[in-house]
Amino acid sequence: MLAKEFDRLVNQTVDTCKDILVAKGGEYAHGEDRLDNFKRNAADLGLTAEEVWAIYFRKHLDAISTYVKDIRKDIDRPRSEDILGRFDDAINYLMLGKGLVIDRQKQQNKK
Repeated sequence: MLAKEFDRLVNQTVDTCKDILVAKGGEYAHGEDRLDNFKRNAADLGLTAEEVWAIYFRKHLDAISTYVKDIRKDIDRPRSEDILGRFDDAINYLMLGKGLVIDRQKQQNKK
């Protein structure tokens, strides 16, 4: 991939990731806390918000890993989501995870 093509990919991916975060933000966050979904499920399940995040994140990594393994085995299977979308989701989950870390650090600093 040429440098110009890669630069275009980066810009398009950032725009797509932003659009997804905005669209899904209201769906998952009940109120002002954008990370509420992780915290709510953590409380319901007796886990930390970071553990809930890791489970959700691993779902996308698992799909990407399966895709990569399928290339080696020359397997073409139907997928519930486009593989490029899985990369966008994984990028977004990294940002959400970073938000959880920052949020926890702020709470710890208040103590």
